[in-house]
Amino acid sequence: MSIFSIVCNRAFTGAPPVFQQLYIGFDALKKGFMLGCRPIIGFDGCFLKTFLGGQLLAAVGRDGNNQMFPLVWTVVEGENYDSCSWFLGILFDDLSIDRGYGLTLISDQQNRVMNELQATSPRSHEDFISVGVTKFCQACMISSSCKSDVVSNNINETFNGYILKARSKPIIDMLEDI
Repeated sequence: MSIFSIVCNRAFTGAPPVFQQLYIGFDALKKGFMLGCRPIIGFDGCFLKTFLGGQLLAAVGRDGNNQMFPLVWTVVEGENYDSCSWFLGILFDDLSIDRGYGLTLISDQQNRVMNELQATSPRSHEDFISVGVTKFCQACMISSSCKSDVVSNNINETFNGYILKARSKPIIDMLEDI
């Protein structure tokens, strides 16, 4: 099922609603990711270039040809703990990710993502931490079911470059371009 979630807050009763964040996840993209992409999700954010500001956070996968596969995106007031936790929480529910076995998460904000992973999916965080940092690169930890040798977030930066012109447009036009 496609999901469009928007959050607005009011400063006080009777005040007009103020936009906070929105999440867009199309069913076809989620099914395509689950059925035909490598088990890798890269997370990144970029600033919106409008007078209202904000940030666009995106989750991007890799298809079988190592090409960019946009998965979901969200527009938030800023790349902070609350916004990122909200984004990861909806994404994990949306994709039915429980423990995250066999899934690789890539981000340039490692500490923040680990904190958000702990808040969003404590079992995944426990499994990740239980391995221990000293064993991440040992041969005993390498699975024969490895689907990719990706170790950088270049695919996310490519997505940010692809949407560069759209980021300076009003939000509706930007979302149509993406």
